[in-house]
Amino acid sequence: MRSFEILLSTITMFMLSAQGMRASSGVLSEPAYDKIVRDAQRFADDNQFARAENMLANAAASAAQQNKGDWEATLLGCLGSVYERDEKYAEAESALSRSIDQWTTLAGPNAYELVAPLGNLGGLYYKAGQFARAEKILARAVALAFESDHIALVRAKLLINLGDVYFVEHKDKEAREQAEKGLEQYALVNDPRQGPGSAYALLGSLQFRAGQFAEAEQTMRRALTVWESTLKAGDARIAEAVANLAVFYSATEQYEKAKPLFARAKAMFDAVTGDTGFVQNFLLEYAGFERKEGQKKEAKELEKDAGKLAMNNPYNRISSQVIDASALRASR
Repeated sequence: MRSFEILLSTITMFMLSAQGMRASSGVLSEPAYDKIVRDAQRFADDNQFARAENMLANAAASAAQQNKGDWEATLLGCLGSVYERDEKYAEAESALSRSIDQWTTLAGPNAYELVAPLGNLGGLYYKAGQFARAEKILARAVALAFESDHIALVRAKLLINLGDVYFVEHKDKEAREQAEKGLEQYALVNDPRQGPGSAYALLGSLQFRAGQFAEAEQTMRRALTVWESTLKAGDARIAEAVANLAVFYSATEQYEKAKPLFARAKAMFDAVTGDTGFVQNFLLEYAGFERKEGQKKEAKELEKDAGKLAMNNPYNRISSQVIDASALRASR
């Protein structure tokens, strides 16, 4: 059987509200800025990215003019996460780096407010294939999250994100440790809408790589069950879990189980916006499966679609230049 890797789930990006942020004064009150953040998040969730970006950019500029550095930093961090979702990767890197720079200047390199922008910047570099940079920044975000009073859900997601980086770096021991710690943090989360699907997806990938096929199948099915019970029907993470099972069954030569799952995942990705790199790899795996089934025409179409996505790969669109020195200091 050929060399194979289970696809990882999309890394989690954070867009936290400004609650609990250090107080400042000025024309716009704290509730007004917090409302802007919440409204922008709602628009981004509805894929109205331009509207969310304009709101956050204008508010950040206003905060800068009024010398509200803390609000400027918060709004820039939120703006960076929206840019990332809108696949504006250079803009996302710039906004997140500026947020990190501002927080480091205002509150020092150990400020708890650095957790979200550091976590998001690490996620951005993960998507760009810059894993060493992603590992360094995410490890710092995890450390700060445990040093400060961050909620268990944020800690859990950061741990899984770092575990995903370790996985692609073939640091399986470290990846498993992060997955297990992430499950511990998820156990502390009292929100039934927030399930540990990403932790099970990572564990399933590690079990597959270790040749523990029965355990891997069970764990990946558990990830799918969690996401189907906690997410909206059209969420891309459900499609990713279905795709992973399809690829798993193909790799273990259980072709009858793989075939309907490949078709289901493809239909779901056609209907929702998934992570570009993930979908590209899935399409190539699907093409390989179709070739084994003798469906050469279908395989070529899938490879063609994957090639189109490759043109929009984040690796080719995120700056490879060193980010601001202040951000590097914060990530040590």
